[in-house]
Amino acid sequence: MKRLFLILLASTCLSAPLLAQSTPATPAAAPAATAQPGTAQPGTAQPGTTGTPTKPEDLVVEKVPMLTLPKVSVEVPENEPVPLDMTLKEVPGAEPELLDGVTAKAFTRYVTVEGDRIGQLVLTAVTKDEKVEALPHELFVSQFEIKAAPVLPTAEEVTVEGDQETMIAALKRLQEEEEKEDDEKEEKDNRDNKDGRDGKSGGSGTSSNPDAAGYKTPDKLEQAKTDGEDFDPGPVPEVEITADGCPIRVDLAQGVAIQQSRVIMTTGSTTETEPCADGATRFPIERTSAGCEDIVNLSAGYATPTFRLTYTGPDGRETRVAECQPDPERSFPIEEDEAGCAVQQDDVNQTYVRLQRLIYRDANNATVVVQDCQPIETRRVLTQGCDIRVDLDQGMAIQQIRTETVGEDGTSSEQCRDGTTRYPLLWSSLSCPDRIDLTARTATAQRRLYYVGPTGREVEVKACEDHPEQVFPIEEDRTVCPHFVDYDGLTVVEQGQLLYRDAENETIVVRDCAPAEGATPVPLEETAEGCTIRHDFTAGRSWRQTKLVYHMGDLTYQAGDCIDSATWYPQVRLYETAAGQEICPPVVDTAGKRITRASRVQITGDGKPEFITECQPDTASSALIATTDGCDNPGTWRHDLSAGQSYGQERFYYSRQDGRREYVTACQPSSATYPHQIEIAGWQNHDEQRFAYRLSTVYISTPQGRHDLLVAEVLPGTEQHPYVLEREVVTQTDQIYYDGCTRFAKTEKSEIWRRPDGSEYTRPMGPGAPANLGGACNTQQPSDPGQWTLVSVQPWRHECRSAVQWMDGDNRQHSACTAFYAFHAAQYQGTLTTVREDGTPMSSSTATKWETLVLQTSCSQSSETSGSCASYSQSWSPAAPPPPYGAQPNYEFPQQHALGLPNPNRNQPQTSSIAAWLAELGW
Repeated sequence: MKRLFLILLASTCLSAPLLAQSTPATPAAAPAATAQPGTAQPGTAQPGTTGTPTKPEDLVVEKVPMLTLPKVSVEVPENEPVPLDMTLKEVPGAEPELLDGVTAKAFTRYVTVEGDRIGQLVLTAVTKDEKVEALPHELFVSQFEIKAAPVLPTAEEVTVEGDQETMIAALKRLQEEEEKEDDEKEEKDNRDNKDGRDGKSGGSGTSSNPDAAGYKTPDKLEQAKTDGEDFDPGPVPEVEITADGCPIRVDLAQGVAIQQSRVIMTTGSTTETEPCADGATRFPIERTSAGCEDIVNLSAGYATPTFRLTYTGPDGRETRVAECQPDPERSFPIEEDEAGCAVQQDDVNQTYVRLQRLIYRDANNATVVVQDCQPIETRRVLTQGCDIRVDLDQGMAIQQIRTETVGEDGTSSEQCRDGTTRYPLLWSSLSCPDRIDLTARTATAQRRLYYVGPTGREVEVKACEDHPEQVFPIEEDRTVCPHFVDYDGLTVVEQGQLLYRDAENETIVVRDCAPAEGATPVPLEETAEGCTIRHDFTAGRSWRQTKLVYHMGDLTYQAGDCIDSATWYPQVRLYETAAGQEICPPVVDTAGKRITRASRVQITGDGKPEFITECQPDTASSALIATTDGCDNPGTWRHDLSAGQSYGQERFYYSRQDGRREYVTACQPSSATYPHQIEIAGWQNHDEQRFAYRLSTVYISTPQGRHDLLVAEVLPGTEQHPYVLEREVVTQTDQIYYDGCTRFAKTEKSEIWRRPDGSEYTRPMGPGAPANLGGACNTQQPSDPGQWTLVSVQPWRHECRSAVQWMDGDNRQHSACTAFYAFHAAQYQGTLTTVREDGTPMSSSTATKWETLVLQTSCSQSSETSGSCASYSQSWSPAAPPPPYGAQPNYEFPQQHALGLPNPNRNQPQTSSIAAWLAELGW
C-alpha cells in the first residue's frame, strides 16, 4: 500500500496543474470569496506565483509534514475537486503567531485505484482577514486512504506534504502586510490628533471620559468651518484602471496569459500613468495538436506528436503562444499491419499475395498510414494432395488444404490442414437390413454413414452397423397359426409365428408358423361323444363310431370325422320279452280273421339293450304287405349325418275284398338305408391361418330322385386343408422418399399362397428393400451475373512502367510516362449448389474470384509535350490485379493519367469473366 501511495502521489503532482486550472479565467469585475484555480481577486497574488514565476528546476524542494484540520465537515467527491477551508494547526519551523487567524484554501477529491478509494488534497493559498497569498499547489499535496464514507470531518487531521520555505515565506508576507496596515493606521491617527485643538483629543486619555470616548475628530474642512476659516481642498483626483495599451503577458510557468492593466490618475491638469502590471484577468494556456503534424521517424520506428500553445483572449479569438513543437513525453510506435490491406487473391492460379502497411495510432487512437500496402509474400492455397478428412466428433467431412508459400527464401509447403469447405455427415438405414438375433430374440436396425461430396455423389464413411437406439424385441404370435396334428404320433402341438415391429411400425415376419417355443404336445383322444351307431341291417350288425379330439386350454378341438370303430353289435329281432310277453301288439285282420305278429330289432351296446327299429309286422307269415307309398318324402326320414346314411320309411296294409288297402301302421323307419353322398360345393378360406375348410353338399339318391340334406356347409370334423406357398414378391409403392441425393420408392414384401380352390392369397410380409430410383440432385451453376455477390472493391491503382525525359527550349528537364496502367479490381463470391429435386439444398461450394478492369495507354515524347496521349485501351481480366510493379519511374505529366478516372459499376461481374471462372473451377 505504501508503494501504491507513492505512485499515486507522484501522479497527483503531475496532474496538479489540471486540478488547479480546471476553471476558466474570471474577469476582475466578478470577484469570488474563494480563489478558484485559474482565477484571481483584485489586489491578490495569483495561484502559482510567489513573487517570481516557479521554474521547473525550482520544483525539487524539501517537503515537511504540515498538520491541517477542515473548518467544516466536507463530503469528498470522486474525480471532480471541490474547495474547502483548512486550519493550519502545525507547520514545522513556523512561529505560532504566524498561524494565528490563518486559513488555508484547498481543493479535495478522491479517485478509485484497483478498488481502493484514495483521497487527494492540495493547498492553493493562505488567507488572513482579506489578504491572500497564493501557494504553488504542486508543492502542497496530501494523499490518504478512505475506508469508510468519503467525508472529511472537522476533527480529522490531514497531513500535507509541503515546501517549508515557501509556506513560511507566505505566512510572513501575510504578517508583514498586517503590520504595515497597522503602522499606516497609527500614522493617520497621529496626523488627525496633531491637527486637533490641543493634540490630546485621542489616545487612552479619553477612556475615563464618556463624552470624550464618543468624540470623532472632524476632517479639515469641517474644522475650518468651525474655526471660521477658508479652506480649499484642491482638485479631486480621478483614478482610472484600464487595459488599453497594455499587452497580455504569457506566463508559461503558471500556464496562463495575464491581461496587464495600468492606473491613470488625473488631478486637475496633471495626469500620472503607472506602468502596465499584471491584472486579475487571466486566460489558461492550452495545448492543441490542431494544425500540427506528427513527426515520423521510420528508421527509429516511432512517430512523435507535436503541439502548439494557444489561449483564447477576451475577444474570443485564439492566440498562438508557441509554434508546433515535439512532445517529449509521448511517442507512438510504428507497427506492421496486414488487416488494412486487402489480400490480392487469384483463384485462377490458386494464389494470393499478402500485403502489409506501416501504421501508428495517434493521440486520438486514429490509424495513421505511414507506408501504403506492399507485398511481403505470395501464397498458393491448394487442395491437390490433400484428402477430405472425416471428423466424427464434429459430424463433418472437411476438405483439407495446404499452403504453398513463395518468398525471398524460396518455396515452402505446409502440411495439409482443415479448410473451410465442409460436408455434413449423414446417417441412412436404406440398403441396410435389420440384424436378426433369434437367440437374444431381438432385431437391431442398421445404418450407414456417408456424406454428399462436392460432385453431388455419396461417399460412404461407414458400412452398415447396428443402430444403438433402435433395437426391437422379437415376439411370438400364436394366434395366426393353426395347430399341428400328428396323426401318426397321435399328438397335437401349438404353433407360433416370430415377428417384430420396426422403426416405421411395420410388422416384419422373422419365422413362419412352427411349433411354439415351450409348447407341450397334447395327445389325440378317441371319443364316441358326438358320434352315433351305424346300423347295417343287411349284415345284421351295428357299428360303434368314434372321432379324434384334443384339449388345449379350456377348449376341445375335433381332429377328424366320426368313423366306424372296431366295436360292433349283432342285431336281434325280438317278438316277445324274456317273460313271454309280446313286444309289439299283433295286427288283427278281422275280415280275414287273421292275426299277424310284429317284432323289433334290438342291439345290446355296452351291456345296455336298445331297440333300433319300430314294430314291424311279419309279412312272411301274413297277408300284410310293406309299402313305401305315402312314406317316400325324404324330408320326413331319419338322416344320421354321423353314420353317413339315411333310413327310409314304410307302412303296412292289407287288401280288402273290394281291393281297397287297409293300412294297419303309420310311416315308420324301414331297413332300407340310403348312403350319404358328398360333393364339394366350395371352400371356406381362413387366410390368416392359411388353411381352408371344404364346403360340402350332402345328398341321397332315392327312388324319387336326389334329395339334398346339407348344402355348402362345413361338416363336423372337416379336415383343414393348408395353403401351399408358391413364391415371394416385392411390390413397389407410390411412396417416394430421399436419402441424400438418391430417390427411393418404398416396397412391400409379400408371400403368394395357393389356396385349395386354386386361387392365390397375397400375404403381406412388411416392407421390403427400398427400390433405388437413381439420382435426384441437380447442380446449379452460378452462371448468371446476379448469382455473384460483390465482396470488396479495390480502387484505382496507377502504375507508370516506363518514362522518358527531355529538355525543353529553356533547357529545363521534363519527364513523361510512356507506358501507363490503371487497375480497378473487384472481388465476387459465387456458390455452386447441389439441390435435390424436391428443392432441398444438399451441398455447396463457395469460391471467391477477382475481376480486374485494366486500362492501358502509351504516349510518345512529342505528344507528351502537348499534354495529350492516345486513348486508353480497356480490357476485363477474370483475375486479381498483378502485384505492384515496384519502383516506378518519375514522370511529370500528363496528370490526367492518374486523375479523374471514373469508377466503373462493379455490382455484377462480366459474363465473360463468369464463363472463365466456371471453367477454371470445374463447375
